[in-house]
Amino acid sequence: MTGPRPDEARRVLEEEGYFSEKKFPAIVLYLLFPRSENDNRFYRELERQLRAVGLTLDLEFYRNLEELRTERRPYLVKIDWEMDYPDPENIVDQLFAGPTVYHRVVNRYDSPELEGLFKSALIESGRTRRFGLFQDIHKLLNKDMPAIPLFTNQQRIAAQPSVRGLKVPALGLSYLNTREIWLDRTP
Repeated sequence: MTGPRPDEARRVLEEEGYFSEKKFPAIVLYLLFPRSENDNRFYRELERQLRAVGLTLDLEFYRNLEELRTERRPYLVKIDWEMDYPDPENIVDQLFAGPTVYHRVVNRYDSPELEGLFKSALIESGRTRRFGLFQDIHKLLNKDMPAIPLFTNQQRIAAQPSVRGLKVPALGLSYLNTREIWLDRTP
């Protein structure tokens, strides 16, 4: 995985005529009110990275995602959402095809092709065919690019070598089964 490449980002924007022919509008970052110290750090880091490209980041707050329904400026929104279960259905349903606020308000993505693929995937009983449908959805989302995930939280755990049976679940530490963990006291 590579880190930020501001020179490359600036080059792409310049190829599109920004900075010489037209000004790139300020981007608004929406954070949930009340903000936290983590949100402040997130804003400062994102603002620093965008400034390195020549872009401006303004900060605003929302209490409810419905408040973003009428937003027409370029914006980013930090949402606190975690998968309910480790399956691509949970991501597509919540963010791109279902009746959720993330889909209706934040992404505003409308694709009859995606809706058709998703409906087929929901009723498909064969694992291979279902997986293929979600691969097609992934390709479509990469082509249409209705959202660009910028950030995800990472959960870390540290344990002494004598701790045994520790298995981190796919959904994160909240689902850790501590009944399977034991301490090996053998020398």
